[in-house]
Amino acid sequence: MAASTDYQLRTHRSILGIVYRLIDAMAIFAGAMLALEYTYGSTGQDLAVICAATLLVHLIASEVSGLYRNWRGSRLRLEL
Repeated sequence: MAASTDYQLRTHRSILGIVYRLIDAMAIFAGAMLALEYTYGSTGQDLAVICAATLLVHLIASEVSGLYRNWRGSRLRLEL
């Protein structure tokens, strides 16, 4: 019974990680689009390239820093 519960917890945790990443990506993309549109007035391909680069940098930085890792069970000092 415990193995089934462990599998459900891992599956739920991985789905939440994907949801968190997607929400962050949408927020970063929307923020970059708005900032570029109102700052430079750029349109089209320029915006797409800059937003894609911004998302790529965020994804790399978040994976390297462990942003989406499970903090449950870690010490408060490490978490802070």
